Amino acid sequence: MTQAQGMASSVMDYLPPNLAPPDQPQGDYFPTQIGPYDRWAIEYGYRPVTSRATAQREVQAIANRSGPPELAYAPDEDIYAMLDPKASAWDMSADPLGYAEGQMAIAKAIWDRLDWFSVNPGEGYSQLRQRVNLVFFHYDTQADIIANYVGGQYFTRTDPWNSRGQPAFEPVSASDQRRALAVLNQQVFAPDALALSPELVNRLAPNRWLHWGQNPFTDRIDYPIYDRILFTQAFALTNLLDGYRLLRLRDSEFNQRGTADRFTLAELFDTVGQSIWAEVLTPPAEATPISGLRQGLQRHHLNTLTSLVLRNHGSGDGVTDLLGFVAQEFTFGAPEEARVLARYQLRQIQGAIARRLSRQGRRLDTATLAYLDDVGDRLAKVLDAPLRGQ
Repeated sequence: MTQAQGMASSVMDYLPPNLAPPDQPQGDYFPTQIGPYDRWAIEYGYRPVTSRATAQREVQAIANRSGPPELAYAPDEDIYAMLDPKASAWDMSADPLGYAEGQMAIAKAIWDRLDWFSVNPGEGYSQLRQRVNLVFFHYDTQADIIANYVGGQYFTRTDPWNSRGQPAFEPVSASDQRRALAVLNQQVFAPDALALSPELVNRLAPNRWLHWGQNPFTDRIDYPIYDRILFTQAFALTNLLDGYRLLRLRDSEFNQRGTADRFTLAELFDTVGQSIWAEVLTPPAEATPISGLRQGLQRHHLNTLTSLVLRNHGSGDGVTDLLGFVAQEFTFGAPEEARVLARYQLRQIQGAIARRLSRQGRRLDTATLAYLDDVGDRLAKVLDAPLRGQ
């Protein structure tokens, strides 16, 4: 048994192969026997009742045994709420955060091993391209699971009398929220978090099959590696700064009575900002360039903070692509406290850019200098702009 074979939470599971992360012992790839939840569900659905008169009471008695963690239950709609990180249909662990981090390690190991010999005889490189995209999709799924720890709450369907007043919600601990954010900073947002070898990227040719119903001119022939990595990073960032997640973090001071250690909105903004804008907020002594990918992630963060400050949802102002739309719309519903923190962070970034340009401007490469100059101008306009509707 590996760590991935603990009791998974929740909803009806669609169990993937149980792959142990690199350097961990491998257990069974698939379940070899039914578990406690399976037996319980079968008993609920098929156990004969004594009589019609007692049927409801007998069935309710079976349902009342739902308290233990091995009998955890949640319907599919709990997944879409992005509230309970244990409500996931694709994990195989009682620790979804640890499991997701392990799956990211597996994804990176797969990317490192993919080569021309990963294609079966008779297949083309388009099959390799599909496999790379499949691993990216798997990576994105793990990032979503991890993000749900931030502002998350464990949701238990419990009968008040049978459970003797057990609360339906239990906030995720501040330590687990910090742990989740640390994993995202390291495995998604860090400059070297996602890297495919040039040899692999140059082998990712598409299927150029011209046929009725197929348009071979809709996509680039070469693999859009910059966009693919940036999409993974940008959507994870958007998930963290989603308006309803920010609302839950704002409300967290009311559901943790007497808790001295809380994960707050301010901590989220500060931690994410320090990670994404490290080259600006804590710059190196040398005049090192800011890579194009880092600029793209910072630009998406800037667009998201701008949307929080200006509340320009639905306006379409300045939107030229999908990520611009996402940055503008997914902060809808965010509380006023988030707007204030976003504005404060923009001012911090503005001051840090001015200091770096003053100290290193003459030694910076042209691309970095132009980028920082452009961001500085945009910040000045955003901070001076009136709120929408005022």
